[in-house]
Amino acid sequence: MEKEDSKKPLKKSAIPRYTNTKLLTRINSKESLLSVSSCVASKWLVGDRCYVGGTVPGRIAFVGDTRFGPGEWAGVVLDEPVGKNNGSVAGVMYFQCAPNYGLFCRLSKLSKQPVVIQQPDAASALRDESQQESASTAAEADHNLRVGDRVSAGGCRRGVLRFLGPTDFAEGIWAGIELDQPYGKNDGSVHRKRYFTCKPLYGLFAPAHKVVLETFPNFDTEMGKKTPIVRHNVASIVRTRRNQSLMGSQESLTSLSSIHSSASRRIRLGVNALSTSCNTPLKNDLRRLKSDSLSPNSSSSTPTVTALHNALKEKEQHVEQLIQERDADRSELAQLLKTLEQTKNEVENLREEEKRTADDFRIKIDFLQTALETSEKECKHWREMYETEKQKADDLEFRMEEEMCSKNDLKLRISALEEERNKTENQELMTMEKYKNLQEEMKMLSAEHDQLKKELCDLRTLNSNAEIDDIKENNSKLEEKCKILMENFDNAQKNNADLHHMLDQAKQELIQAKEIAQKEKENASTYAEKLKELEISMLKQKVLSKSNAVTVDRKDSSTSFGNTCIVILLAI
Repeated sequence: MEKEDSKKPLKKSAIPRYTNTKLLTRINSKESLLSVSSCVASKWLVGDRCYVGGTVPGRIAFVGDTRFGPGEWAGVVLDEPVGKNNGSVAGVMYFQCAPNYGLFCRLSKLSKQPVVIQQPDAASALRDESQQESASTAAEADHNLRVGDRVSAGGCRRGVLRFLGPTDFAEGIWAGIELDQPYGKNDGSVHRKRYFTCKPLYGLFAPAHKVVLETFPNFDTEMGKKTPIVRHNVASIVRTRRNQSLMGSQESLTSLSSIHSSASRRIRLGVNALSTSCNTPLKNDLRRLKSDSLSPNSSSSTPTVTALHNALKEKEQHVEQLIQERDADRSELAQLLKTLEQTKNEVENLREEEKRTADDFRIKIDFLQTALETSEKECKHWREMYETEKQKADDLEFRMEEEMCSKNDLKLRISALEEERNKTENQELMTMEKYKNLQEEMKMLSAEHDQLKKELCDLRTLNSNAEIDDIKENNSKLEEKCKILMENFDNAQKNNADLHHMLDQAKQELIQAKEIAQKEKENASTYAEKLKELEISMLKQKVLSKSNAVTVDRKDSSTSFGNTCIVILLAI
């Protein structure tokens, strides 16, 4: 049976392993509910209302591939600031929202309705317990096991059966065993549900079909050590096969074969009882046969005696062969004991190594957890620094744009002030030229006036009073003209003073503008020089045109004055 069991492929153990994380069952599994709801609504569009994890409401703002992870992701704008970003990850903007309102998740985590997890009430718990009890009784009837029986799991772990029935952590019928030694995995509870009560590490769950009812005493419990069991039936199977082959030729000899078959059965029961159980009956049989051969009725039973002698010889050979087999079994048993000790030592060494490796792994896990916490803190710190630096960069960019706008405004203002200055300079030049021209005209008019006075004096002596009256009239006209010219001259002086005042103001404004735009002027010096050259050339053209116009006016005024003088002379 053991060879047949060894040939069978080993099934994967369904016994739950201990983990620190809380496992979700089919009753309270939030992921199963979410997967069902996400399968119902597999197509998501931007703007749809959704629930992340079945509890956090929000609105979808992005659906598609991303740079930070493979597959299809959904960007959700949450209703409350419980997110992780503002729609951007690693400098890439996928959508825009307020800080801590954005969250990226898989489409399988979204649902269109909130998920409500129902907690089992007391009535359902009682129903489960009653169903469990009925299932356990049915399982006891099916597997010929009862709670309280001595059982073994896997041939090496022995104990008392404390539970038999279905469980929540896996499907099928499971057996809960309280082991004799602390080589289990729990204290009778799995995932915070208790099936039976025992000491920690004394509880073990195994499939019911792998649990065997124990029908012989456990010697390992008396020894107080947990060792692999070496069953005696390995040698007994070999002996029975050999004995069956040897016993096949002696079926006709009923009396002697029964005696020696009982002796052979006694030999099979144990190695130490072999000599005492086999040799004494054979000696008695030999004595009885010898006495029978020496009796007077021996002549009639000669063929039977010879047959018995032959059978006796065969049995002696069988006994010798059995003794040899006993010695071989003893040596095999000694070798098995040696291998048992070696396996014990190896198991102890492996346990020590496992403890050491477990301690090393615990230390490594603690170190990695501390490193992970520090890295998360650093990552959070760097994220905060990144956000602050990004805010500063945005502020600087905004200030730079404002400075550029103010720079352009200053350039426009400087250009306008320079144009006004050029205009005032041109007007000043024009007024200065007019002023000079008027001074020259005044000089000429004063000279002509003096000359006319002289001529008038000469004419007084020569002409009569009528002519003198005409001259007086002409003189009065000339004086009126002189007054008009003097008024024009005074107005020109006033305009000149106003222009000087405006020029001073323009110069002051220009100085202030130069002080404000001193830094900007360094960058735009070439542009300003070219602009000045163009303005100077334009001013020169304007001055030339104005000078030409003034000369034409002067010629006209001189011609008109000459004409008047000629008229006066002709009148005289």
